Amino acid sequence: MFLLLTFPLLTFNYGYERAKIMTWQEIREKYPNCWVLVEAFDATTENGMRVINTLIPLGEFGDDYKPAWDRYKALHQLARERELYVLHTNREELNIEVLDGFGRKLADAYQNTPH
Repeated sequence: MFLLLTFPLLTFNYGYERAKIMTWQEIREKYPNCWVLVEAFDATTENGMRVINTLIPLGEFGDDYKPAWDRYKALHQLARERELYVLHTNREELNIEVLDGFGRKLADAYQNTPH
């Protein structure tokens, strides 16, 4: 059984069969200068930073981040295990830092740890 969600941008099948998997640069080209809701598809953590190779665009929201944030909260409530982000496509690089349970940046902890 799959959870089927409908968005203005695409019909998203939680099994990923119908999703359009893209790089951040492809998303920036297709949806220039706007807020987007995306889900990380292929991602790892390195030195306290998320390295996201591919994403699935879930919605495009123009100049107003609030509808994107509202959609994020609704989806997060349904499936907390999904790695969702609200981002503006004017960002050239993602540069997403990982926080620990206390809101501290893991990159700072990594830099202060002997290797």
